[in-house]
Amino acid sequence: MRTKNIVGELLLNGSQVITKNDVEYYCKPSEGLAYTLSNDGTYYIVSGLGTCTDSEIVIPDFYNELPVKEISSGKNGAGYAFRQTSISKMVMGNNIEKIGSHAFYQCDNLKEVVFSKSLKLIDSWAFFSNDILESIIFNEGLQTIKDSAFRGCAKLKSCYIPIAVESIWTYAFYGINTNAIIYC
Repeated sequence: MRTKNIVGELLLNGSQVITKNDVEYYCKPSEGLAYTLSNDGTYYIVSGLGTCTDSEIVIPDFYNELPVKEISSGKNGAGYAFRQTSISKMVMGNNIEKIGSHAFYQCDNLKEVVFSKSLKLIDSWAFFSNDILESIIFNEGLQTIKDSAFRGCAKLKSCYIPIAVESIWTYAFYGINTNAIIYC
């Protein structure tokens, strides 16, 4: 397995390892993100940018010694988690299991997303109308892509969907480039 640094220089303290296409990336998690403790108190949910000013966001595996398992769909002070922000890249920590509804809605600068290997659910409208998102590669654990999750991602050229995906809802990829290649 090859090793690369994805954001900034190689960092030994505070770094986490993210795997994409059999390449390990060392990433320093973004500081200042907003978090909400789950109702049962066992994990955290990323609820927004908070005070973070990074354009390339790296969600950590853990926050306050608990796993970070979700990206919020619930409203916070500025709306849904990363809705209409200027982020250009999202690297999800290895524990993210769910991307909530509208989480990345109209992120007009979002070009690349590195999905968690634990990701199971992408909720409705999660990446709706992301105008420059070009390529999507999901990991093998993904189970469900809900209604209109990638609707209106007009520049999407390729998408790898693992054969193990159990459910792709209506219009999940509606309005994408008609020449886009969907791999299963």
